[in-house]
Amino acid sequence: MRTSCATVSRDFAIPAVLAKLPRTHFGRWVIVPSFVKDPTEPKENDLGCSYLLFSSTFDGPLDSYVDELCSQLAPEAERIWGCCIGCPESAGRPGLKAYLLHNQIETGLFFSAYPTTSLETVKESLHTREQTIAFATRTQGMEPAALHKAFLEELRS
Repeated sequence: MRTSCATVSRDFAIPAVLAKLPRTHFGRWVIVPSFVKDPTEPKENDLGCSYLLFSSTFDGPLDSYVDELCSQLAPEAERIWGCCIGCPESAGRPGLKAYLLHNQIETGLFFSAYPTTSLETVKESLHTREQTIAFATRTQGMEPAALHKAFLEELRS
């Protein structure tokens, strides 16, 4: 078991890491140095050391998402959570999954931009948006008849 606080090295690209999880809409790691900023707060609310917070918005059930996270991000997971107190020495899949689920906290407020939309649908919509912008840019100044024809040809492809 880890016995001291540690920080996470920044020598790999976090966005590329999360791209390995195809159900992840959004995810982030935050190092929380302390919850107590007000000196009048009781000291028992102090963390004692920095905490690593991971949050994500994803499609599907938590259990299978954590399975994917542990298997698809195995090398990165070892480097990220392996620095944390209580994480198994070998942050492999079963041990890491148990560790993450054990340390999960419920939130009082959570916001998701597209709460009922799958990541696949969001990506398709973004692609359609890009195509629409490209079409509008490409056809600036066209006469109405030519624009109508170009629009119909674009829809067929």
